[in-house]
Amino acid sequence: MPTVYPCVPGHEIVGRVNKVGSAVSKFKRGDLAAVGCMVDSDRTCPECQAGLEQFCPNLTLTYNFPDKHLGGVTYGGYSESIVVDQRFVLRVPSNLNLAGAAPLLCAGITTYSPMRHWCVSKGKKVGVVGLGGLGHMGVKLAHSLGAYVVVFTTSPNKEK
Repeated sequence: MPTVYPCVPGHEIVGRVNKVGSAVSKFKRGDLAAVGCMVDSDRTCPECQAGLEQFCPNLTLTYNFPDKHLGGVTYGGYSESIVVDQRFVLRVPSNLNLAGAAPLLCAGITTYSPMRHWCVSKGKKVGVVGLGGLGHMGVKLAHSLGAYVVVFTTSPNKEK
């Protein structure tokens, strides 16, 4: 899909709920909340019915996607505000560092999901290719799950 301008990007969003719609039951004004990369889905397709909204053919991402509720396109986390269906919002505990929590919403779930799928635990081995944003998160999560972790990198200065 070509970019529609103006474009306001941003996912891995953490902030305070400013307003809630009349049908919202999970959040109230002032709550700390987080959003990954999706703000809505059609809820009716086989993928949504199976709990796999990320494969919905009619999903709505945080930015530059047709906004079926407000019209135009969605504006992401760098905008002043964003409208998100409560199903795609997570509650953030008040004791978490918000800047540290934000990467969990994309890099975190991207690396955690396969580890969970493959039952990574103590005694397992995990290889991480590259030590960028995803790789760094993969190392931390695999280590915290008790796995033996090996990083493959072409940047030896990242070893420390």
